[in-house]
Amino acid sequence: MIQRFQSLLFFISSLLFISLFFIPLAECTDASIRYFEDNKLLVFDLTLLTILNVAGAFFSLGNILLFNNRPLQMRIAHIVSLIAFSLLLVLFYSVMAEGENLMKNPAFKFTLGLFIPFIIAMLSWWASRMVARDERKINSMNRLR
Repeated sequence: MIQRFQSLLFFISSLLFISLFFIPLAECTDASIRYFEDNKLLVFDLTLLTILNVAGAFFSLGNILLFNNRPLQMRIAHIVSLIAFSLLLVLFYSVMAEGENLMKNPAFKFTLGLFIPFIIAMLSWWASRMVARDERKINSMNRLR
């Protein structure tokens, strides 16, 4: 059912994916560095980050409607967690590809947007656990009939 608590967690994770479009992931006042022309690294600056972000928001929001198919809902929750960690990996790789000097640059810093994929992964994992608990409960009720 849509009113379950795990549906709320999936909805929050989709909102967090959408919020990544507006929250910078990193900042650097040196505008000569790639991706930092506007002093912020946003999801839109990297095509792969944009694709992963849209896919994560789509899967999280679509997962709410799969309340009848709990095994599929658990698998998609794991996929959403993988997408969240992939966002982080792509971000770190793109920053590291600019050179080690960027991390040592005092004008460079990661922002709050870096922690949002961790929160998304934790919410998806928690929702997956709750779906698994519901599945176990329903299977135990089937044994009693």
